[in-house]
Amino acid sequence: MYILKIKGTVLKNKKMEFMQTLNFMFKQLPQKWSRSHIANDIIQNDIYYFDSKWESKEDLEEFMSNKNYKIMIGAFKVLGLNHEITIDEIIDT
Repeated sequence: MYILKIKGTVLKNKKMEFMQTLNFMFKQLPQKWSRSHIANDIIQNDIYYFDSKWESKEDLEEFMSNKNYKIMIGAFKVLGLNHEITIDEIIDT
């Protein structure tokens, strides 16, 4: 199982456009993940988090090569100041 995490700072005057872009992207994606969500930091209001959980590395890689993933990363880049991407592998023991 894999967890994709993206954290980014979105400019205050670009929040509406950012959320509209992500909403558009989510409506077009096949539901291959077992969960995903976007959250806004309640203390640092300009920080957004995207988390998604994937059953296989292949499904995650397919998502990351999809044009909608590129749209989401583009939204973080163009409408924000910075972003971080991490991928964690969850191993059952």
